[in-house]
Amino acid sequence: FTMRSLGRAPIISVDANTQDGGWMSVADRNQHMVINIPVDWEWSTPNIALSAVPAELNWDTAVSPLGTLVPDAEVILAVENDSAQIIVIHSPRLGRLSTQQAIDALKQTEFEGLTIENSQLVGNMAEQPMADFTISHGAENLACKQRFIPVEDAGLLVAACSPANHVVRYAKLFDTALDSFQPLIGK
Repeated sequence: FTMRSLGRAPIISVDANTQDGGWMSVADRNQHMVINIPVDWEWSTPNIALSAVPAELNWDTAVSPLGTLVPDAEVILAVENDSAQIIVIHSPRLGRLSTQQAIDALKQTEFEGLTIENSQLVGNMAEQPMADFTISHGAENLACKQRFIPVEDAGLLVAACSPANHVVRYAKLFDTALDSFQPLIGK
């Protein structure tokens, strides 16, 4: 047991891009995940059903289409500044999908008002399978980068979104946040 544990990648890895003092690590209340976020952004761990979130917050738009396909999606972290947001949801039903199944579902389905510009399989330091999506929400003028990770008995989806005309402004910040996103439970 000890030798096998020593050979594993650490559960939490530190990103050198976030060590300049402008970032902090945040975990949700139930310790499903950890993510680095800018220190000057407002954040909360609401643990609220996605369906109960007021429409004007656009959280459902940020996590669509995957997040809105399942009725059990729960917002476990919300991070916002004046023009951008990072939303994390947890869903037992999403956990039934593999990363490849999630990509295939998005490629095979037409979603009104959405353009799925990019979808790809990626992995992280702990060899956790992940799928990344780049999605534009035409009617909402919202551009989002999403990362989907199936974990024990659930799926985690993080979405980093900004108005379409701010994509370049937030590109590096969103990449850094998404790259720091780590489940604290495995598959």
